[in-house]
Amino acid sequence: MRVENDQGWRAPSRGRVGHLVNSLGWARIPAVATFVMIALLGVLLVAGTAGVSAQEGEEEEGPTDPLNVQEEVRGTTSLNDLGFGDSRASGRGAVQQFFFPGPGDFQLGEGSRVVLTLSHSNLLDPAVSTVNVVLNDRPIQVIRLDTTNIDPTTYVVQLPQDVIQKDFNQLTLEYNMTMGLECEDPNHPALYSTVHNDTRLVLEFAQNPPIPVLEEPNLVTYPYPFFRGGYPVVAPVTIVIPDTPTTEELTAAYRIAIDLATRVFFDLDLLNVERVGQLTAEQRREHQLVLIGTPQQAIVREALEGSTFSLSGDQIMRSGQTLAPEFGVLLLRQSPWNPTLRTLLITGSTPEGVSRSIDAITSPEPSALFASAEAVLTQPIAPPSSSRQFASIFTFGDLGLADQTYVGSAQNTYEILFSSPALAPGAQAELDLLVSTPQILDRNRSNIVVELNGVNVETIELQNEQAQSAPYRVDIPTELVRIGPNTLRLRSQLYTEDPVEALGPCVSTAPERLWLTYHQDSAIALPEAGGEVTVGADLASLPFPFSGLLGIAETTFVIDPENPLSLR
Repeated sequence: MRVENDQGWRAPSRGRVGHLVNSLGWARIPAVATFVMIALLGVLLVAGTAGVSAQEGEEEEGPTDPLNVQEEVRGTTSLNDLGFGDSRASGRGAVQQFFFPGPGDFQLGEGSRVVLTLSHSNLLDPAVSTVNVVLNDRPIQVIRLDTTNIDPTTYVVQLPQDVIQKDFNQLTLEYNMTMGLECEDPNHPALYSTVHNDTRLVLEFAQNPPIPVLEEPNLVTYPYPFFRGGYPVVAPVTIVIPDTPTTEELTAAYRIAIDLATRVFFDLDLLNVERVGQLTAEQRREHQLVLIGTPQQAIVREALEGSTFSLSGDQIMRSGQTLAPEFGVLLLRQSPWNPTLRTLLITGSTPEGVSRSIDAITSPEPSALFASAEAVLTQPIAPPSSSRQFASIFTFGDLGLADQTYVGSAQNTYEILFSSPALAPGAQAELDLLVSTPQILDRNRSNIVVELNGVNVETIELQNEQAQSAPYRVDIPTELVRIGPNTLRLRSQLYTEDPVEALGPCVSTAPERLWLTYHQDSAIALPEAGGEVTVGADLASLPFPFSGLLGIAETTFVIDPENPLSLR
C-alpha cells in the first residue's frame, strides 16, 4: 500500500518478506539499517528530506480532502512492490507464503480482493492438481491447475471484509500437484507452478479519499501512531530540535531515529530531522512531529497548551504543582496544527529532564508509566545493561529463533544468519546441533547437509538412536567464516525404514510420518583470537562492526554541534 501526496512522500515499501519466515534475516534488517539511518540524519538536518516519486497504482484517483494530509491513498500492493520476482513452487505439496501490508487505520469497504496470476507445468494431472488460496489461515478459494491455465492466467479472488487484518496479511498458496503416476517422486522437477509478480492485494476503502481514524493517544503503543508494522504511514515524521541544540538535545534526536530504525520497517525518506527555525508552516500542518527540548522553545510551549501541563516561566507544572527541574515529561497528543495527526513532546524543564524522557521512550523494556497519553518521569530510567556485540558462543535462541520443525520426506532448508568477528587463524568453529526425529526414521539414509556461505561443510548422518534432542557436532574451518554477516544453511532429507526394494521409485510409502525438529538450544561456537574478539578494519564491510545481525554496538559519534557541516 502507498500513501502519496504531491510532495512525493509515500508509505513504506516493506522489502522482501515471505516464503521462509524462519530465517533471522528479515526480522533483523532494522539493526543493520541503523548505521545507514545515522549517516543520513546529518544530511537531513542540513538539507531536509528529498521527495521520492511513487509508482502509479491501478486504482482510480478520488477527490482530495483539504482537511486531511492524504492527497490520495492507493490500496494496491503487488509482489513486485514487495521485492519479489516470479516465484516458483516445486514439489507435490508445495506451500508459498507472502505478507502484504493491511489498511491500518483506514476503514475498509466492500470489494477487496486478491488478483492472482498463475501458470504451471503442462505435465500436471488436470483432474486432481489444485492450489488452495488462503488468507490469514482462512481458505478462500480452490483453483484447478488444468489445461486452461498452463500459461499465465489471472484470477480475481474476492475477500470477505472480516478476514483482512489491519497490519500484515498472510497470503498462503497450498499446492497439490501430481502427474497421476502410480508411484511418482514427490520432488519430480515437472511438479511445479509459478505465481507471477503482478499478483496483488487490492484493498477497497470505505471513504474516497480514505480518512484515517487513529486510536486514542497512548504512549504504550509507541512508535504508533508514527509507525506500525503493516500499517500505511499517515504522514511523514519530523524530529524537531532547537536551532542551537545542546549536546543532550542533539543526542536525543539521534537516539530517537536509531530507536525507530530498530523497531519498525519504513522508508528513510519518511523520517527527517529539522531545526525549529527551518520548520515551515506546511510541515507543521502535514507532518507528524516529535518535539525535543525544554519549554524555552516557543514550539514546545505551543504543544503544551490545552494539555494537563502548564508553565510558570520555564518551569513545567501539573495540576498546580511545579515539577522538579530534573523530571522528564512525555506527552502524546493530537497535533495543535492538524487534528488528524499526532505530536510527541519529549521535554523537561532542564536538559537533564529531556535526557530522562529520552531514556524512557527509547527503553526496550515495557513501563507501567506508559498507560496513558502522558507520563512524568520522577526517577532516572536505568539503561539496559550493555552486552558485547559478538558473543563467542551463542544459541539459535540468542538469534531470535524458536524450535523449527519440518514435516515430510521432501528436502527442507533451514537458514540461520549470524555475525562474526575476526577469528583465531587455524582454529575450528563448532556447530552443536540438537535434533529430534521419530523412531521410525531410517538412520542409514536420512541426513542433514551443513553449508556455510554457499560451501558444503559436512553431511550429518542421523544415526543417533536418541529420538529427542540428539546432539550432533560439526567442525567448521575458520576460513569459511566471514567477518560480518554469515549464512548457515541446513538441508535435511528424511526416509522411513520401509524396505528399499518394496518402494520402487517412491521416496516413502508414508512421508507424513516423518518430521525433524531443530532446537533453539543448538549453538555456534567461534574461537576468539588471543582470547578476545577482534573485528578487523575493512571499510568495505561497513556498517560492520558497528551494526550486525546480533544487534548494535555502543557507538558514539563525535561532532561539533555548533557547526552544521560537521553533521555531514
